[in-house]
Amino acid sequence: MENQEKSKTVQQTVSELIQTGEFKKVIERIIEEHDLKICDLETNLEIILTKSKIKEGAIKFIKENINKIDEEIRKIKEENEKTSKELKGHEIQIDENTLNIEVQNYLINKIMKEIKGERISEEKIKELVEEECKKRYLQKRKEKNERREGLANTLIKEVDKKIILPQELSLTKSHIEQIEKWTERRIGNILFDSDVDDWNQNTSVFCERIMYKKHIIIIIEDTNGNKFGGYINEKINEDNKWINDTKSFLFSLESKGRIKEMMKFDIKQPENAFIMWDKNNNYLFGFGVSDIRIGKIQNKTISFCCQSSFEYKGIINALCGKQWKSFFTTKRIIVMK
Repeated sequence: MENQEKSKTVQQTVSELIQTGEFKKVIERIIEEHDLKICDLETNLEIILTKSKIKEGAIKFIKENINKIDEEIRKIKEENEKTSKELKGHEIQIDENTLNIEVQNYLINKIMKEIKGERISEEKIKELVEEECKKRYLQKRKEKNERREGLANTLIKEVDKKIILPQELSLTKSHIEQIEKWTERRIGNILFDSDVDDWNQNTSVFCERIMYKKHIIIIIEDTNGNKFGGYINEKINEDNKWINDTKSFLFSLESKGRIKEMMKFDIKQPENAFIMWDKNNNYLFGFGVSDIRIGKIQNKTISFCCQSSFEYKGIINALCGKQWKSFFTTKRIIVMK
């Protein structure tokens, strides 16, 4: 979690961009810039490699249309202008300098030699070659533009899977505000979500997601509708070892009516504030000597609470509504920084 005074996190900024539709524009702009460079190279390379074929096609075209060359050039220009407008409508600007001038000059000179004696000026040939090169360039740009939107949508879907918005966490605005008030920090990145991340025995990614992190909020939701969790202020440096944390606390967000409001429970035994177990252990993590124990997915039905290391202000069954040896089933775990 970051200090309240600090600016928005990257996640919050991206989330807002997704919600307003601006993120798609950002992604499209990045792809567009990449496409422009590739398109320039591809077009120039294609013209260079096929210059003989272009020359032969131009000579044939000129000879077949010698009496209406102006009309044919006009048609090509109109087609290019139409394509150019379509591309500009997708925020693409045509760069006239991308056309390979040297290759154009080569084509003009070769064509002039081949049609010597025909009633056509060098200026017309130059105009024809320029429009033909532009036509090839625009067609390639149009093809890339048609693929661009599909690629942008795909990227956005992939990013969207990684961005967890507050409403998707089943947390209310008041939940978020209360947690931020308790910690005096703004909620930022989502480090772990059991709905999408692996928390199986032997393959869990829980440890690696929170290792070397501090200012961690863990929220647990059980199948009975309780929402509770804890805060770790100190940095987590290793697994299978208790963290000593004088600023750690537990909290209840929703208690099925047992507690009238959200409540924070300060620590009494800081030497046993928090522990996370390695991949092979049956359990994922724990707060206090036994205040909260969360089993890995195969053992999620044997999660339990046993109030001991935190101050519960005389409230019984404050967190999950049960005490050891009664178990609860973990529905979801969210870790936020």
